[in-house]
Amino acid sequence: MAVRQGLPNPREYKEIGSQAVWSLSTAKPGNGVEQIRDGDVDTYWQSDGGQPHLINIQFHRKMTISELALYLDYGLDESYTPKKLSLRAGSSSHD
Repeated sequence: MAVRQGLPNPREYKEIGSQAVWSLSTAKPGNGVEQIRDGDVDTYWQSDGGQPHLINIQFHRKMTISELALYLDYGLDESYTPKKLSLRAGSSSHD
């Protein structure tokens, strides 16, 4: 597993993503949720369809989230690195 300098130390944070159901709007085979969650910066999600490209994370109960970490590498793949991110939170997918 590759580790990049400057990434947060996982020992400093409580990982709660395993308590959620993850889904993607679309993904190429072998580049889905498992690759997003494996902790390896050399694996990744690759969408396979039109925009918007969505990652949905739904918890079974209300959770307090104080920080969200994303690893994006424009130098590695500038054509697929997002230019804009939107984070939405609520008590259901409808609010």
